[in-house]
Amino acid sequence: MTVSMVLAIVSTIALFALIPLFSVLYPDYLKSSRSSFGGWSTVAISGSAALAWLVIGWAVPGVASTPLFLPVTAMAGVAAFLTTIVIRDQYRPLVPAVLFTTAWTMGVFSPIAIAVFFPASVGLNPAAAPKDLGGALLVHIVAGASVLVILIVERRRIARQPPQPFAATRPVVLAALGLWLTWIIAMVGLELAIDTVTVLIVANCLIAPITASAGFIVMERIILHQTTGRVAAAGLICGLVAITPGCAYLDPLFGAFTGAVAGVVGGQIAIRGARATGRTGWFLVAAHLVCAAIGLVVLGPFILDVGLVYTGQGEAIVTQFAAVMLASLWAAGVTFALWPLTRRLEMLWDGSERHRHALRAVPPGANPRVVESRDSHY
Repeated sequence: MTVSMVLAIVSTIALFALIPLFSVLYPDYLKSSRSSFGGWSTVAISGSAALAWLVIGWAVPGVASTPLFLPVTAMAGVAAFLTTIVIRDQYRPLVPAVLFTTAWTMGVFSPIAIAVFFPASVGLNPAAAPKDLGGALLVHIVAGASVLVILIVERRRIARQPPQPFAATRPVVLAALGLWLTWIIAMVGLELAIDTVTVLIVANCLIAPITASAGFIVMERIILHQTTGRVAAAGLICGLVAITPGCAYLDPLFGAFTGAVAGVVGGQIAIRGARATGRTGWFLVAAHLVCAAIGLVVLGPFILDVGLVYTGQGEAIVTQFAAVMLASLWAAGVTFALWPLTRRLEMLWDGSERHRHALRAVPPGANPRVVESRDSHY
């Protein structure tokens, strides 16, 4: 087994490990007393997305034979987990969510994954592909854009249940630190080699979350006139997401700058969005869509040896910006098209479940229609 394959397997395991760590950091989205979702449903949703990508990957020549095929499979699971958080927050049945995840993975995640990591397999020029080591485009951009669509479309329903995604507890602190370490391992593995670039990856993944946390804390102080420990975890996530695409391509000084910008901008959107809507779910958009976009766009001028500050040429800026816009619009458009079908399926499924529960509650000799009409207000 080659070194690149070993590193790909290590990265795959680390990427899958992000899902339970995110579950600890986003508990109120997943553990409501009214929700039908639990730990096994997370496995079902992430597993269905990974399986959908495996089918697509095996169907496209030249994809399944590369070392990156396995890490991208894990990315599919992470992206599906993040995308369906808002669905879980609305206490929807599991089966419609799994079907939505499968269709979303095939229609949104897979085309972008192939264009970013396997462009030659579909006749695209690999040299023209955007720089994105950690898959920010196919995980955080598309997941954040999809969540944004759902938040807007379902704004009246979603605003009724404002969750608190972070609490300054020991499990959250440990999960945040575990997320940080696991993220670094995943990024190192995606390089598929241990060399001087490995040092650059580790350095950027260490410094960017620190500056992002500092920026997020400053924004909380300015906007809310308070300082709480929970925003340190929020800033950490913003920094990790922002540095994901460029940790192998940025000087650590620019990595620190990327994290600081992500913390300030992400903090502004998350805090002000929560104040305006009464719902901290906007943190998902700030951390995963906005911060990933910042990390990708910052790469344009600052990519080592080829960025604007090194060569005076702006092609990289155009490429990175265009990739962000295309991925965001594609994810938003497909999600907007899939969502009415998902809502319809949810109502049909939910109605069928209520009917079955009502029939189980019918006493011997009673009229099923009468009992069902009494329970219909539930």
